[in-house]
Amino acid sequence: GSVQTVQPPPDALQEFRVQTRTYSSEFGTSTGAVINASIKSGTNGFHGDVWEFLRNNRFDANKFENNANGIGRGHFSQNQFGGTIGGPVIKNRTFFFFDMQNLTSRKATSVGPSSVPTPLMKQGDFSELSLRTPLAANVLSQSGCITNNKIAASCLDPTALKLIALFPDPNVPSAVARQGRPGSFAGSNYAFQYAVPTDTLSYDVRIDHNINQNNRIFGRYSNYTVDRQDPPWTSDPIAGNGNFATQYRIRGKSAAISWTDVISPSMLNELRGGFSRDYAHSDPLGLTLGTSKASDYGLTGIPSGPNNAGIPPINISGLQRLGTAPWRPQSQIAQVWQLLDTLSWLTGSHSIKFGYEHRHSSDNFLDAQSLQGQITATGIYSGNSGSGIPDFLLGDVSTASFTTPTVVHNYQIGNSFFLQDSWRANKNLTITYGFRYEIFSPLLNHQNQVANFTGANGGGLIQATSGDWYQRSLVHGDFNDIAPRFGFSYQPVNRVVLRGGYGIFYQHIVRIGSESVLAENPPYYVDQSLSQSNGSTTPVFFLRNSFPSFNTANYDLTKVTIHAQDPYQRTPYVQQVSFGPQIEFSSNTVLDISYVGNFGRKQDRLRNANQGL
Repeated sequence: GSVQTVQPPPDALQEFRVQTRTYSSEFGTSTGAVINASIKSGTNGFHGDVWEFLRNNRFDANKFENNANGIGRGHFSQNQFGGTIGGPVIKNRTFFFFDMQNLTSRKATSVGPSSVPTPLMKQGDFSELSLRTPLAANVLSQSGCITNNKIAASCLDPTALKLIALFPDPNVPSAVARQGRPGSFAGSNYAFQYAVPTDTLSYDVRIDHNINQNNRIFGRYSNYTVDRQDPPWTSDPIAGNGNFATQYRIRGKSAAISWTDVISPSMLNELRGGFSRDYAHSDPLGLTLGTSKASDYGLTGIPSGPNNAGIPPINISGLQRLGTAPWRPQSQIAQVWQLLDTLSWLTGSHSIKFGYEHRHSSDNFLDAQSLQGQITATGIYSGNSGSGIPDFLLGDVSTASFTTPTVVHNYQIGNSFFLQDSWRANKNLTITYGFRYEIFSPLLNHQNQVANFTGANGGGLIQATSGDWYQRSLVHGDFNDIAPRFGFSYQPVNRVVLRGGYGIFYQHIVRIGSESVLAENPPYYVDQSLSQSNGSTTPVFFLRNSFPSFNTANYDLTKVTIHAQDPYQRTPYVQQVSFGPQIEFSSNTVLDISYVGNFGRKQDRLRNANQGL
């Protein structure tokens, strides 16, 4: 679920501005666009409005895919309603503004079609599979278990039978009509419709107060709540979470305070403070966290913990995933504290701005693939790598995985200084120029639980310690982040204006998921797999036996996932240039032609440093 801290309704906005390129040195820490939105303030009069928007399925046509799969038109209803009000608390001194908006939606969503086993396949009869060569049992202890593409009843794994029964039978009419015919199985034979709920609530409150003629303060608090779902592939939550069915719980909060001081007719100072917090949980749908159901189906030895829910992810080649999805549950709490001070000074033909910004960002997250283990059957033990169900019913597992449930506590400290001058050189020419200097730490960890790969002595991991930024992050800080800005506006003749600009913009956080996070390295975070490949005659384990134990304290570096970063890496940045004329043809017609260039430098990217040649 994408996370936005706040989303005020349009009626609550006083001003909305998007700056996409070569913007002032007052703004930084990002190579993309800057969005500035201001909430309305109250006045001496009471003003407000209310609204209600309604949508439903009465006038909607059915989808083509639904008609093809025999599914009727689903239910859809959506209500979006809210209001604003603002006015005086103390006339001419103190004012308030408040807004609130609620959205409630229920939308029928067609999921699939998914691939599920037929009733014959659940019994071990695979005559419906289209096979180039007949199935054969390659595990020595299972010799003679498969005859004419059928598994003997005595060879069927009891745990596999309980788990395979979680699959619903096919329901797509064309697929059901083919059942029982040799070679007729083609997958995509089960469709499901689910009413997806989405509920959001947002509100903002702002207070403005005039201390005196030259001093004004304001405070704002915003709240944004989202509860929504990604649908399951079938109604039973034990089976149906495998397609990343998710209950999202998103809570965004933001607060801001500001003090504006008119020092003199030509000088103004603004001190601002801000805080934002994103809390996002992505949980399995319809299951209780901390409660495993694996033993109910004969699956023992599953690692226990507060992140267990239902049964672990079970991947059977050629079929829809059974159980929960990998990376579920998943959580993130991101916070940003800001303090900014800006002094504006008008002198002659110059409009000068300079200031300072302090920024403290933190990101606490759980992002692990196999929190309660993960099981895969690929078909390598029955001579058919395209379909894993014969292996599965024999109880033969080719891959077992487990990831430690490590919660990462990262943070970053940043200090920025900027100077900007807008110079009106003459009536036809305005030049803006300035620079910004940004000093940001590498990603630090509150517990110093960070490790990085080193190629010394044959390869290994080095661990962070207390001390300076490098000792705590294992990455040297980049102190070269100087960002010049330049722009001009020139009117050579009436009705024609030439505009151009250049700027450098730094991007200090490029997480690229969790694949580059050094806090997700052993010994703090261990992602292990036991796996066999085609040609093996020894399964990793049999389903009727216990899930293998993983010793996360005694790991083999050649068999775990390692993340590495260059300790001397530079901060990624983008050079932006723009130029073009703006031509006025009439009072209501203007032609704007611009060349815009973006040139990325020292950009972060992921690559596999251990791939075969």
